Amino acid sequence: MSDRHLPPAPGVELRAIKLFTLAHVFGLALFVALVVSFFWYLNEAADDRQRQALYRDVDAALQAIKLRLRENQDAMVSASADVSTITAPTGRVLEAIQDFLRRNHDALYVSVIAPDRRVRWTLAARGVASIPFRAERSQVVEAEGVDAFDRARELRRPTYTAPFHAFDDEMGFEM
Repeated sequence: MSDRHLPPAPGVELRAIKLFTLAHVFGLALFVALVVSFFWYLNEAADDRQRQALYRDVDAALQAIKLRLRENQDAMVSASADVSTITAPTGRVLEAIQDFLRRNHDALYVSVIAPDRRVRWTLAARGVASIPFRAERSQVVEAEGVDAFDRARELRRPTYTAPFHAFDDEMGFEM
């Protein structure tokens, strides 16, 4: 009798079946890990695209705001020759300032400041109540206003103040 025809021992066969089953489980686990990592990558790529779009939109909005602020400065420069010599807004100057306030909804008032930093006159936008710290003959004393006044005098051009707490505890700035 030969040993070749003897059936294998029962333990060897069970071990082979266990290894075969474990290989399939390992393959399935590897596949699941690949799918999860692929979806994680897709999610990260989408988040990155959204973040880049947000940065691009914020940059475009900042550029639009800067352009609008520059246009406001230019409008004030063009009107400053007429405005600086009068004691109260009348006629063409009054129409130009009212038109400026109508076009720029974020502008609340226009004040003319004398060389001694006293307010000559103030024209408020429609619907804006009195501006207590820019009343006629009041003096510009807050640090932001004084700095902007000195810078405007030096540059011979309207300048913007640093942001400050305006009335009703709102943040604002002046040109």
